[in-house]
Amino acid sequence: MAVKFESNVKYVSYSQEQVYNVLADLSKIRKVAKAFDVQRPGMDFKMTFVDEDTMEIEAKGNTVTIHVVSPDALELSAKGMTVTLRVVEREELKLVKLSADNSPVPFTMWIQILPVEAYQAKLKVTISVEVSMFMKPMISKPCKEGVEMFANLLSIFQYNTLCD
Repeated sequence: MAVKFESNVKYVSYSQEQVYNVLADLSKIRKVAKAFDVQRPGMDFKMTFVDEDTMEIEAKGNTVTIHVVSPDALELSAKGMTVTLRVVEREELKLVKLSADNSPVPFTMWIQILPVEAYQAKLKVTISVEVSMFMKPMISKPCKEGVEMFANLLSIFQYNTLCD
């Protein structure tokens, strides 16, 4: 059974093209880690630059390590488990779709990007998780919180500095 979780819509003060160009190329995550190697006020997580290809995000007592594999793949490691996120679809300027490899719970993630004005876009993150109906109550809260936190993270990127 596929269960979907959607973030709230987030507004960013960058063009749809700037946002898409960063999110469609996962290797640009390298620049993000350097830019956020501090705890900023209002952030409910801490991002730390580890090395050229790796960063850590700490939130709610959990740490996730993100390792850039290529422009199309990231490895996420937490609690002794590693999952690879791969770009499986790109719709120019509008959508980046990722799928999880080696995940105990299969899931797909969509990042939708829409223009608002010339230098403002909105984005929404959706995940679809394959679980039994008995598992749904156990994963609903963590999935909803996770998708919202990820959308919040994407909404604070400085896309104009990451496009280069």
